[in-house]
Amino acid sequence: MLENQTCSLLCKATVPAEDGKFINERIREDYDVNWLVDGLPAAEMKQDAKSGQVFYDMGFELGNANEIRYPTMPAFNNHLEILLKYVSAFST
Repeated sequence: MLENQTCSLLCKATVPAEDGKFINERIREDYDVNWLVDGLPAAEMKQDAKSGQVFYDMGFELGNANEIRYPTMPAFNNHLEILLKYVSAFST
């Protein structure tokens, strides 16, 4: 983690069919994933449909169950782009 990388594979896993069915049910129920990074909550940037205002929503969606875009089964969010914003307490 001491070097900049793009799209690095973190792990390989096979999800058993029964677990996949469980995950798809949670996606259809609009479950979110909540992370803590150094004790601070992760959030997803979203845009309000009416006002167009951008805001941060706690966590991020487990997947997408849009039947028009994904007619056969929900899509699992397994590729994430992470942006960390921080302020250094030390100056040089």
